[in-house]
Amino acid sequence: MVRTMRTCGNGGTGMNGWLTMAGATAMAVIAASAQAAFNAPATWTRGQAGTTYQEWNVFTSATAPNSPDVGSFNPNGTATVTNATDGFIAGGENIYSPFGPLDIDVAVPDYAAGSSVTTVILQTRTLGAEINMGTMNIGGVTPVDQGELLREALGGPGGYAVETWFKFHLPYSAPSFTVEFAATGPHMSLDRVAVDSITGPTYLPEPNPVPEPVMASLLGLGMVLCGARRRAGTA
Repeated sequence: MVRTMRTCGNGGTGMNGWLTMAGATAMAVIAASAQAAFNAPATWTRGQAGTTYQEWNVFTSATAPNSPDVGSFNPNGTATVTNATDGFIAGGENIYSPFGPLDIDVAVPDYAAGSSVTTVILQTRTLGAEINMGTMNIGGVTPVDQGELLREALGGPGGYAVETWFKFHLPYSAPSFTVEFAATGPHMSLDRVAVDSITGPTYLPEPNPVPEPVMASLLGLGMVLCGARRRAGTA
């Protein structure tokens, strides 16, 4: 069995090699997790019975309903994203308002399947000001789980690009449901939205895709080891 892995500019064997491998593995896992935003659900397949999927990356109206442009599967109708605040479409085809907090509704036609329940996954990407998490709900139902997938400083305009994942358990299957959320203040740009749902007799245990803290610790260890190896190589 080969136990040597080249990384950080130097090869390594033995304990040093294993530690370097652990650090590199952690980096790869965390990088993959950050890139996994807006991926498909892990516990069901888009297009199977009882599911819906809708995703937006290009918005054409700041206040009128926007239909999905990235992809859609919804036998019950067309989902829409609408903003209730004065604003405009920014150069990146995002919904933006310098006047006040964006007030977003994501309306999704659903199955109205009697006594069934619904698992909903929402993914968002915002720029600048961020989502007011206290406003996030579906008909008064708040997320049962959530996590931040990505945070990157924007530089010049200030603020961050933030990708966030939310899971809801709706104790019903209605003709439609509406995800509602607002910004913390003006200067939020809504860049991307995706909603997946599945209706059935029980909630599905969709896992939170945010990396576990232990993996973040391994990433830090890997970076320290890389620095130590570089210093040793130039001594």
